Amino acid sequence: MIAENAAVYEARKGLEGCASSHGALRRGRSDSGAPESPVSGACAGNAPLLPGKILVKVKLLVRNIAALPTIQFGEAVARRGRKPMRFPVIWKILPVLWMLALGTGCGRNAGGGSEPASPGTAELPDRVDMYYFYEELCQSCDGTAEFDAIAAAELEGVRDRYPYAIHRINVFLRENRERYQEITGSLGLDRDARELPLLIAGGRVFSGNEGIARNLREAFLTAGEDLFVYKRVYNPKEKKTGDRLFADYRLRPDHLSLVYFYRTTCEECGKVTPLIDRLPEKIAVGGTALPPDIIRINTRSGNNSERIAAFFERYQVPDEDRMVPIVFLAGAYLAGYEAIAAGLIPALETPARFNRLTELIGR
Repeated sequence: MIAENAAVYEARKGLEGCASSHGALRRGRSDSGAPESPVSGACAGNAPLLPGKILVKVKLLVRNIAALPTIQFGEAVARRGRKPMRFPVIWKILPVLWMLALGTGCGRNAGGGSEPASPGTAELPDRVDMYYFYEELCQSCDGTAEFDAIAAAELEGVRDRYPYAIHRINVFLRENRERYQEITGSLGLDRDARELPLLIAGGRVFSGNEGIARNLREAFLTAGEDLFVYKRVYNPKEKKTGDRLFADYRLRPDHLSLVYFYRTTCEECGKVTPLIDRLPEKIAVGGTALPPDIIRINTRSGNNSERIAAFFERYQVPDEDRMVPIVFLAGAYLAGYEAIAAGLIPALETPARFNRLTELIGR
């Protein structure tokens, strides 16, 4: 259940926004106020060597060590007129194994911190990384004071839901502009069409402090749910459209399917989600008991707004019912808390002439 999964991570503490610092202009900073490292990668201060590099080093070491006729102790004995002692090959390759063990560990950098994973990387990060890009030319000015106030207000009460970090990056500096270009490029974003300041969270972009204030809370909760509940990170470059819009979804055979659209900050959704969570293990439909198959889609995640639009069109939903929460069943839909609370079970128990869900989602 979404609520249950979120509760698991409530004990993990996120990083809070800190007081402003003149040093922010120099390199950019993260939530802890520490300078942000220009090195990219998923582990940075804790980065394992690449397997290819390890393999090359191991081959060279094995070749050199294997070529030695004896080890130093054997040569010393030979000079004293006695027969040299030759050790088994295993003793020659032990140093190789030791080097391999050291090489695969994570090194430490001077700061003791770790570089955030780029939003476009395939590996799942262990926190929600949000990037605030701004441009401040004044050496003695802090260009993040307004944003810090927004972040403190909008994350109040939810900052402990998921582990996170906010990276404040002044793109006026050359190395930070390169970082900005790297991140926007990895997401396929048109940076020339964007105005600073902007926030990137969960693969989505919000421009201007006003736009950030309107969206920060929901963007954080959606990114955290995607990462820690659904085990995914949205990348606009990889979004599915057209005939592949629902390629990641499947209807389970011999199940009673329903599609639930919601938002993380929607009050009515907050009341509907427990109703969905508490559905019976099996529901009788025409004399046959079937387990429910629930597909949950957060409309603010990725391009899910296109998915709900496709359902609106296929089910011919009138404008007054185009809302969340909304539940789509085989032969009908229910929009709004009151309609869902009163009609969900009866609608599930009513056999449909044909399953309209299959017109959008495959089996």
